[in-house]
Amino acid sequence: MEVAPQRLSTSPLSNPDVAFKVLRRYQADPVLWAREVLGYEPWSAQEAIFRAAFQHRNVAVRSANGVGKTSVAARIVLAHLCLFPDTLVITTAPTDRQV
Repeated sequence: MEVAPQRLSTSPLSNPDVAFKVLRRYQADPVLWAREVLGYEPWSAQEAIFRAAFQHRNVAVRSANGVGKTSVAARIVLAHLCLFPDTLVITTAPTDRQV
């Protein structure tokens, strides 16, 4: 018995104009991208760090251990790589576990 191939539904993002508008919206608001695409809900300081990383060339964060700096940094790196295809991201850390 032969099975007919199933037709895949067409995503709105398959339209280049729509995809470009969505990309531009996320580039303008990377926290929205993190919320909608990653399901990430940053607390207020993490959101401020996230926004600062897209508004300034260098960002330094001074805070205690275990407050989510590495977590937000990983998402910032991912956002840069996904939203700005020609970007280069270099990260450093004191231990290999943190890179």
